[in-house]
Amino acid sequence: MNGSARDPQVTGGFELLRGSLMLLSSRLTFTRGNVRFHGDVMPDLDLVAETSTSGVTAQIAVTGPALQPAFQISSNPSLPDDEILSRILFQKSAGSLSAFQALQLANAVATLSGQADAFENVRKSLGVDSLDISTSASGGALVSATRAINDRVSVGVTTGARPQDNGVNLNFDVSRHVRLQAGVDSSGGSSAGVGLDWEYK
Repeated sequence: MNGSARDPQVTGGFELLRGSLMLLSSRLTFTRGNVRFHGDVMPDLDLVAETSTSGVTAQIAVTGPALQPAFQISSNPSLPDDEILSRILFQKSAGSLSAFQALQLANAVATLSGQADAFENVRKSLGVDSLDISTSASGGALVSATRAINDRVSVGVTTGARPQDNGVNLNFDVSRHVRLQAGVDSSGGSSAGVGLDWEYK
């Protein structure tokens, strides 16, 4: 590293020893990982994550500048991108997905292909800060929306097919790294916890 604090000149790089990539609840293991600097603080990525599931070996390559990486999906045997992602995310073919799973799949394809999040327009129209569609432990669909009340407090609502899937939660940021969480569901169950978050550099 050369240059001044205002204009650092960073060269060189490193190789990833181990790591993983999470897509929804699926974990892919990195089989290749190179990060290279070419004079500035924004590195170029050359990463490949792999998993074997539902009769295919699937790979996701992440290449290009870290601010705007490109994703490339491939598999052996060769399948279309949406079919590969369906096998990775849901361990079954795209033709057998539920309506909510198909929506999740469409969003994953749009995100990895560099297009806008498929939920973004819906999120904006509802006036919420985040909108997520996921699957419960029983396989049913869950829709969650969160809205910030102020800099420290946010309220979330989750709805699903079962009473215990419907609930409200409150998040309170005690500090930059500590968050208190409390929730109650429509069946009368309640929960509370503490979340810790640190970024290591």
